[in-house]
Amino acid sequence: MNHNIPWGDSPDAPDHDSPTSSDIRWSLVSRVRREIEQGGYDTPEKLDAALDAMYDSLAESSFG
Repeated sequence: MNHNIPWGDSPDAPDHDSPTSSDIRWSLVSRVRREIEQGGYDTPEKLDAALDAMYDSLAESSFG
């Protein structure tokens, strides 16, 4: 899978022009991309947790 990322062609070789390239954890980016490609990153549990956090945030901003 070819990822179109704004800071370069390879996730392992950050572009020196990017002001945040030193802040990017390239090993984590590579691992997560592999998990996404293999279908193991997005799980029902992660979706549930994300939806719970979103609902909590919306409730807090609406009623808080």
